[in-house]
Amino acid sequence: MIRKRLLATLSTVRVLLGRHIAARRRKVATESSWA
Repeated sequence: MIRKRLLATLSTVRVLLGRHIAARRRKVATESSWA
């Protein structure tokens, strides 16, 4: 049970991190295109 919860938490963190990194890359891309 604990292991399943750990895996679920890890996958959630991974998704959140992926979104954060994607948003950061998009922001950098738009800034560089404006420059």
